[in-house]
Amino acid sequence: MMRKYFTLLFLLITSACFGQDKASLTKDKFGNIMHYGITATSSISTVSLTIDEATEYISAFNYSLKTGADNFVLLKGSKQIKLSLTIPKDSIKYYRYNLIENDTVIVKDNAVLSEVDFVYPKHSDLPGKIIVNLGDIKIYNKKLRLELYKLPNKFKITSVIIYDKPIVPLEITSVSLQDYGTKNGRLDILKPNSEIAINGEKNNKKFLIVTPKYNELSFLYKIKVYKPDGETVYSESLINYFPNDVAIPVSSMESKTISDYDIRIEYDGFYIISKNAPVKYSTLIEFGNNVFPIRISRSKNITTKEFVSLIAIVVGGMAIIAGVIVLYIKRKSKTKILAEKRQKEIAKTQIATIRSQLNPHFMFNALAGIQSLMNEKKTEEANQYLGKFSRLTRNVLENKELISLTEEKALLDDYLQMEQLRFGFNYQINIQPDVDLNIEMPAMLLQPFVENAVKHGIAEKGKFGEIDISFAKNDKNLMLELRDNGKGFDTSKSYDGYGLKLSQNRFLLLNSIYKENNIILDMNADENGTVIMITLREWL
Repeated sequence: MMRKYFTLLFLLITSACFGQDKASLTKDKFGNIMHYGITATSSISTVSLTIDEATEYISAFNYSLKTGADNFVLLKGSKQIKLSLTIPKDSIKYYRYNLIENDTVIVKDNAVLSEVDFVYPKHSDLPGKIIVNLGDIKIYNKKLRLELYKLPNKFKITSVIIYDKPIVPLEITSVSLQDYGTKNGRLDILKPNSEIAINGEKNNKKFLIVTPKYNELSFLYKIKVYKPDGETVYSESLINYFPNDVAIPVSSMESKTISDYDIRIEYDGFYIISKNAPVKYSTLIEFGNNVFPIRISRSKNITTKEFVSLIAIVVGGMAIIAGVIVLYIKRKSKTKILAEKRQKEIAKTQIATIRSQLNPHFMFNALAGIQSLMNEKKTEEANQYLGKFSRLTRNVLENKELISLTEEKALLDDYLQMEQLRFGFNYQINIQPDVDLNIEMPAMLLQPFVENAVKHGIAEKGKFGEIDISFAKNDKNLMLELRDNGKGFDTSKSYDGYGLKLSQNRFLLLNSIYKENNIILDMNADENGTVIMITLREWL
């Protein structure tokens, strides 16, 4: 409903402003600069956008999309934009804003408003209001996120995403048929134009499993199934499935005869204004590999007479088809082995992920230690450790990707104090004074290595075990160091444990996200102990 309202408003504005066939995106028919309002009336401030002459089209009102922001503005070809805010004059000191480029580069952080462009007179329509300029911003081939809030409520944020990057089709990677009416839910990979036989109530247990190739604009897409006459029999926003496969019930494609259907991934249309057409409804793209044709046919129920005839034919031709059956079984066995191997790899990854968050054995052992303190009437100590265990578990289950250095130290403190209850070793965590405690870093980056140091390094040393952790600054690099006096290990070998493997895989993933801030892992060990050094380049 909200989207329809803003679309209607958009049409009225653009129809009034663009009376000719050739539209100007930067000026109205009177020659005044066009200001596009890109926030809803319920926002804490009215945000206006102006664009340059290089802009080919703009879609400014997309409030209902599930983007994680209040509005999504789509541009093409813009080189530079300008953002301005309309706010009460006496409240300017309370407003703050952030600008984030391509989801990773923070251009402005908690910035104050300072550049006032215009003050409304007392007898104007907006007395007491001012227009504040956020400056000229280069936008070509970028994604920009604006976050605006008013102190003291820092968490009530008005946010807008402005997108000026190429839009590419979202492709269908594969389509399979899952039949839950069979043992283990038989899964068959389909090829384009594959024929699927349907038969009555059994169809309720059959699903088409569609695997999309998701990207950062997945919220723009819908997955649809079209009948031959163009009627849509299934339609769903892809963001509701992200990042999983889409399950389409075969029962939605009932057919009395053989019918060809198309599975499509396509954009929900946008109302845009462009240089060539003042108002236009457009999907903005042409189809790529995002159409998958299939054929639906109705299977015929077999009568008793036909069944007997079929059995006779099968028995009579058993010798002929024996070789075909053997070949089929071999191919089926190979497919099954590959499927089982794939499932095992998925299971290993899931187990490794769970283990990296919190070792179940550690949970049971920690609870046993707390129970022991209770049995010894050491209620205060037991409560203390139970509180740390509870806080550690709660923080781990939050599963945040980035946390502050203070939070990282608290997690390590809680974990090491719990393990200290069991093994009695000594540890210390040092943070250099020039390191900002509020700096954010990937959560629990050191945790798997600390677990490894405790379990394989110093557990058997008891009170003679030592662990030293330090956080230091080297130019713009954040340095994390872990030392222990355990027996060490051969860092050049591969081990069966998941901790180191998972950490190395996670580092590869983080480096693919933070391409300009690579994270470097260096491990050295001998019989006197182990040193783990993690360098977050250009992080400060």
